[in-house]
Amino acid sequence: MDIQEIYPDYTYPSLGSPLTTEGRAQELNDLRMIRAAALYTERGNPDALQVETLRFLQKSVDVAYAEGVRRYNNGVLKPRLSQNEAIGNFVDQQVRRNLQIHFNTYRLNWGRGQNVTINNRDYDRSASDVTYRIPDARVGRVSFDWTLMRKLRASPQIQGFSLPTRGRMR
Repeated sequence: MDIQEIYPDYTYPSLGSPLTTEGRAQELNDLRMIRAAALYTERGNPDALQVETLRFLQKSVDVAYAEGVRRYNNGVLKPRLSQNEAIGNFVDQQVRRNLQIHFNTYRLNWGRGQNVTINNRDYDRSASDVTYRIPDARVGRVSFDWTLMRKLRASPQIQGFSLPTRGRMR
């Protein structure tokens, strides 16, 4: 679907074609995100926003991790328990802040009670005992988690994140 099907008078605010490959890639990412935000806010369809959120997170986590390692090696990050904990805490803070800025840039409502969350509890009310998980981010029924630890399908956190497919977690 083209963005002009949603906003017929839309034109991309550009000063001309970017000269670098990175500039062209950023412009393309911006256009995809504008389209995803429009589909979500105007049509209630989170699918494209889920894909664009994943793209954003992959790059943001990689950049934050590299910066965290650099800071740790330079003595800026002090471990409380371990190197991975220090770097992981740095990555969490950076990526959450970047994602908040990213969603705000595209005027996406996020937070408690919204269909888009960052570090909020998702409650499972399917049993008599209410439980919850805290995904790093969620868009619709897709949860995102970034971690330095290896997690498998059998990991309790991952098991809990699969609960929204039953439609009972929020």
